Amino acid sequence: MLQSFKPVNDHHFLLREYMRELQFKLTLMIKRIQENYTLSLTTTESVAFYQLWNMLDIRHDKYAAVIVETMLKKMGSLAA
Repeated sequence: MLQSFKPVNDHHFLLREYMRELQFKLTLMIKRIQENYTLSLTTTESVAFYQLWNMLDIRHDKYAAVIVETMLKKMGSLAA
């Protein structure tokens, strides 16, 4: 995801920095051997992910898949 993102303005550079931090968190999360894990995003990280999701085609990115899967599990548990 990070390799395909080409910043063109200051806002995009800021999004790229959030993406780097998020990638670090997700790399650690994927390496953990746990059946259930929790991803905790700050408000700004969540907004950055949402904006990147809309700007890029990251549906097949392994890190994006972890975030979406975590959000769906949380929504499913709240709906039950």
